[in-house]
Order: sequence, then C-alpha cells, then structure tokens
Amino acid sequence: MAIDRVVAKQYRDKVNQASMRLEGLSIPIEGWLRTVRHALGMSGPQLGARLGVTQARVSKADNEELA
Repeated sequence: MAIDRVVAKQYRDKVNQASMRLEGLSIPIEGWLRTVRHALGMSGPQLGARLGVTQARVSKADNEELA
C-alpha cells in the first residue's frame, strides 16, 4: 500500500474514532471532503488549485474517502 493511502487511512480512522464519541455525528453520505467543499462553494478544480494538486487528485480523494 502506498504511503499516501496509509496516511489517508490513518486520518480517516482518527476522524471515525472521534465521530463515534459524538452521539448523532456520522460521516456524510458524500464524505467529509466533498461535503465541506460544497459547503464552501468550491469546485474540484478550485480546491485543487488551492491545495496545489490537480482536479483529478481531488476527485480521487473524494472517491477514496467513500471506499
């Protein structure tokens, strides 16, 4: 498993552990990244530009979060 996938999984695990501690908080159906991005009114390309990554990487992160 690539290091970026391991790190991403570790972050997801931490968030999931925290969410279990807070009653009523669950992972949004579309995932946190997409939910927050939509709440901010940002498109994938806009977030990618802001983070210095491609829109394809943002899309991949969106999809991997739900895997």
